[in-house]
Amino acid sequence: MLFGLIHFSINNCHIITDSKKLIVFIIRLIHTNNLLTTMSTLQVEKYDNITQISGDLTFDFKEMMNELGDNPHCMFGDLNKVLGGSDIKEMELEDMLDLMKNGNTDAYYQDRNVWCYLCVRQNDLKNYMFAPCDSENRENEYNRLRGGVGSFAKEGFKIYLMH
Repeated sequence: MLFGLIHFSINNCHIITDSKKLIVFIIRLIHTNNLLTTMSTLQVEKYDNITQISGDLTFDFKEMMNELGDNPHCMFGDLNKVLGGSDIKEMELEDMLDLMKNGNTDAYYQDRNVWCYLCVRQNDLKNYMFAPCDSENRENEYNRLRGGVGSFAKEGFKIYLMH
């Protein structure tokens, strides 16, 4: 908890909030059933004035398809307005090949100032996000991130590089 705020990550979204908003957020997740479909595990721990909410990201592509986010995106807002902005680049085939071949080190993402890859299905703007900072994405030379981005591209999703 920094300056009375709580930082946590859920459903591929990093959230910073105060404790009252956190309770409302969790209630909304449970109410919309997102909590039950987005994480196989969810743990809430409290240490003095720090509340930690954690869970595991799936490595199963079929489960990722079940966990697609909605528009508006929880972090970026209305994707109709965001996609095509100056900090967002739609990945081309050369970019995808470069990611698959060379995206296995921290330096790769740092040198390119990668904040995340956003996989977007164009007909309904359903989406899935891969952030290099998530521990599951860093494991095994970024295998989850590279494989997930490739799988979404294969399914016809457009992949956007977010800086």
